[in-house]
Amino acid sequence: RDEVLSLIDSFDKVESLRWIPENRARQDYFKRVMESGDRREMVAMIRAINDNGIRREAEGKKNFLSDENARIKAEKLLCSEFSVVLELPEEKVFELVNAAYAPLYGTVDLTAEQVKKYANKFKNNTI
Repeated sequence: RDEVLSLIDSFDKVESLRWIPENRARQDYFKRVMESGDRREMVAMIRAINDNGIRREAEGKKNFLSDENARIKAEKLLCSEFSVVLELPEEKVFELVNAAYAPLYGTVDLTAEQVKKYANKFKNNTI
């Protein structure tokens, strides 16, 4: 429990992974990160994907679908595990994660209804 809370608290301090420009090599690396089970490395992977998405958006481009799928898969795994360990519904975990990322990406306050909506979309992989 303490380890999970510590990891969530450090989301904004975890270094982003070095971006791998070649898509196939990047996807292979993401797969190895997921298979490793290293939660801190997954957070770094999520950060790298988010950071690259911001760069691409500034260029008027969308993030690669394969990268977004890897990010969603990692986030779903982490939130699901955090929910079990912390004995909290996934909506609450979503709020904690959203707040932890706020210093990096900025967030807006969400109503309880919005949190539930986004958490359900997240669980059903429809984001």
